[in-house]
Amino acid sequence: MPLDFIAVNISSSEVLNEDFFDFIESTAKTYEINPSDVVIEFTETVDPERLENESRFIRRLRSIGFKVAIDDFGSGYSSMIRLSKTTLDRIKIDKSFVTDIVNSNSNQALIKAMVDLGRAFNIDVVVEGVETKEEYDFMRQQAIQYIQGYYFYKGMEANEIIRLFAKH
Repeated sequence: MPLDFIAVNISSSEVLNEDFFDFIESTAKTYEINPSDVVIEFTETVDPERLENESRFIRRLRSIGFKVAIDDFGSGYSSMIRLSKTTLDRIKIDKSFVTDIVNSNSNQALIKAMVDLGRAFNIDVVVEGVETKEEYDFMRQQAIQYIQGYYFYKGMEANEIIRLFAKH
């Protein structure tokens, strides 16, 4: 099982903390982590006054090699203008769109549209919350590169992850 990247979720308050960038950078150096192997994920802010700070944080992360993803894309606060103004590497489509995908023409249409949007902006698309073979098959039919969810594994402790990767 090849490992393309490790995703780390951070809160929007951490994005706004001036010292947090230095913490991420020094942690990567201390533990000899290649920033290009890490995707920093966060849910975007809805406060327009904070948007500039968020954009500056994203630019700083990308300048030293980290990749950046907006988590829960499409769940209510994502704006189309943000895609044209911010340099992102990934969007993560919220799991609420995956629920009942087999029977929901509207969810199918929304996922297809968000995938097309990501491709139009040359942004990788991750679909989260895939739990069944039918959901997985639908995502593969859409040629979605990154799919995550309980269909593959449930959440696990760090030592379990280490054992899992040691087998492969």
